[in-house]
Amino acid sequence: MSTFMNMSFTAAVMIVAIIVIRSLVINKLPKKTFMVLWGGVVYRLLIPFSLPSPFSIYTWVDSLPLNNSNNVTFVNPSSPLTLPMNLVGSTSTSEVQSINNHLSFAISSILVIWIMGMVISALYFIITYVKCRREFHASLPVDHPVALKWLDEHKLTRTIQIRQLDLIRSPLTYGIKHPVILLPKNTDWSNVEQIQYILMHELVHIRRFDQITKLILTAVLCVHWFNPLVWVMYMLANRDIEHSCDETVVRSFGETTKRAYAMSLITMEERKNKLNPLSNHFSKNAIEERIMMIMKMKKTTTTATVLAIVLVVGATAVFATSSAKSAGLNTNQDSSVLTRGDNDNIQYSTNGGKTWMNQVEYEAKYPVSDVEWWTYDEYKAWLEDEKIELPKIIGGKAWTSGDGWFTWTQKRVDDVIARYEKNLADIKNGTKISKTVNGQDDMMLSSNATEISTSVYSETISSDNGEVISFGPFDTKEELLAKVKPYCEQQVKQGNMTQREAKEILSKYN
Repeated sequence: MSTFMNMSFTAAVMIVAIIVIRSLVINKLPKKTFMVLWGGVVYRLLIPFSLPSPFSIYTWVDSLPLNNSNNVTFVNPSSPLTLPMNLVGSTSTSEVQSINNHLSFAISSILVIWIMGMVISALYFIITYVKCRREFHASLPVDHPVALKWLDEHKLTRTIQIRQLDLIRSPLTYGIKHPVILLPKNTDWSNVEQIQYILMHELVHIRRFDQITKLILTAVLCVHWFNPLVWVMYMLANRDIEHSCDETVVRSFGETTKRAYAMSLITMEERKNKLNPLSNHFSKNAIEERIMMIMKMKKTTTTATVLAIVLVVGATAVFATSSAKSAGLNTNQDSSVLTRGDNDNIQYSTNGGKTWMNQVEYEAKYPVSDVEWWTYDEYKAWLEDEKIELPKIIGGKAWTSGDGWFTWTQKRVDDVIARYEKNLADIKNGTKISKTVNGQDDMMLSSNATEISTSVYSETISSDNGEVISFGPFDTKEELLAKVKPYCEQQVKQGNMTQREAKEILSKYN
């Protein structure tokens, strides 16, 4: 769920950026530019991964220092107010289980609300579309000579129909495999110029498969219904579909037709249809904006084209990519480590034996955490100070990752001290609790020394050429077998081991 919310948030940032860009340069760039930019937003909303980039805005955000306010108390995340990250052998307490149960309930509730919102949104669009399609079935084919001639001159691989319906007031297009241009029954066929504009506009929608584009935008809106900026994107992207279509029509007929084409829009606006979100309307969007775009439309220059390319590439690199730092931190070591050689010259491999590292290289790449553990006396002295300092912050505000913002009360202070005292008792009974990890006190590690298993499973296999391969140690026989078995099978295939030898090795763990 966190990944999904992150997708919605990063897309929202990109939407804001495009809105700003759109308001500044929409009349100076080809209108297709904004369709490409909206495509980047759709990608961020639907695809759960992105390419890391040093140019990403999130790389810059990750490099910013964290600023803490002086008049607010921030609780050390290593304190028992947050869940500790446990080492091997630690067990869940009833308190942790209770927190996990509350967290699971909260996540489940959010998930149910999200699904309900998505279903309601989808039903609204589906019911609206089905209702309109039922009305469209009552339309009749047009056999006017102007329409028949136009169809003959504009043939596509898909068959286009021109039909009329008395239930609509302005032209629209629907259908993907068998597209239909639907016109009002009172269409004035004597105004051939206006008819040409209308049909060409709808033809552009058909050629570009704008029905599919609108369907994707609607699906994105249903999935991210809770994000108000996605609703803004849906509205503006639909407008830009029309702007791009208008631009293509004007280019087809010549810039001298801008005024006549704009007048056609005004005429159609006077007979505007009710909402049908999955159909392409000739005059569906804000008419004032469209007319202004048409009248300011100029021939696309090389400079404008280059600027559009730079803008798309730049916006994508900055807003549609993820942090390069996060990508680096998320690179995980393979869970299995192969070793070979003797104690004086041991080598390690984390990729199944493809490459090997010596001891120094391995420790440099995968350093072991330097943990400083509390002693009983140190923790006891620290706790005595906390019992004096904590009551002083009653009435102040604080924040933790588990509780968010809260106000300190006497009860909360008493609960914290009780937890600290429990930690002190645990330390006395043998539990190890970290004071710092790699010099930082923002992480808490704990382990119960009495519960750490000392049983490990490992295997060393010597080949005929003197090479020694070590597997493990692993906590269970199953883990060891999962690594040894593929190795033995490979050696048998290569002729380096007999089937009998492989069985003898594997029989120890079956």
